Amino acid sequence: MTQYTIGIIIKVLVALATAIILGNGAVVLFNRIPVNWFADYKDDESEERVLPEKLLISIEEGRQRIPSTPWKYIFAGFFGISGVFLAVTDVLSYQIGTAIVLAIALEMAIADRLYQVVPDQFSILLALSSVGFVSFFDNWWEPAAGLAAAACLMAAEYGIGRLIYRKTVIGGADIKFFLAIGCVSGRAGVICIFVLTAVFNGISVFYAKHIQKLKIERIPMLPAAWLALAVYMLFLWNRLQMISL
Repeated sequence: MTQYTIGIIIKVLVALATAIILGNGAVVLFNRIPVNWFADYKDDESEERVLPEKLLISIEEGRQRIPSTPWKYIFAGFFGISGVFLAVTDVLSYQIGTAIVLAIALEMAIADRLYQVVPDQFSILLALSSVGFVSFFDNWWEPAAGLAAAACLMAAEYGIGRLIYRKTVIGGADIKFFLAIGCVSGRAGVICIFVLTAVFNGISVFYAKHIQKLKIERIPMLPAAWLALAVYMLFLWNRLQMISL
């Protein structure tokens, strides 16, 4: 048995163990997040932070925020498949780092989908996780450049929304997410993730309005952003990082 084969086996075993931990942990962690983390201002004029109505209902009924079945199996399956894929295509440090980033972003996406409130703690964790990706860039300053690129994208989207729609079209949680992801993925990464998010979110809006015939004002952005992040981290990182910006 060659050293390469042994290395692949070790990485696959790590991927499977990580999948079990993160798949189950995603459900357990979300159900045990302190309630006050979800407190937010109802609107720009509110002075008091309140809990989302959906969360209050689940507390009153004694239900889990997200049910263990089937979600722990779905999440574990995703982390298992993606982890094994990275085990045979990339190095162990990138494999583990990607799993952690996707797990943090998954918590943010679930919170946005259920309550449209995303605890700031997850944005901080996501930004801190960028430390594990510094070695994958040619320049040590790339995370800072990614942060600056994300800030420009967010400012542009905010300005266009105010100019065309006369209202804010991007939420605070979305801005924090992209700023953190800018640190993780650099300039090429955050631009790609932003574009993919717009595409996936546009598909979601079209499906909800024209297929399901729902009357909605806003669809949470972070589920689409999580999907965009997964596509980028799994399939596009090595290709786009070769592009010199």
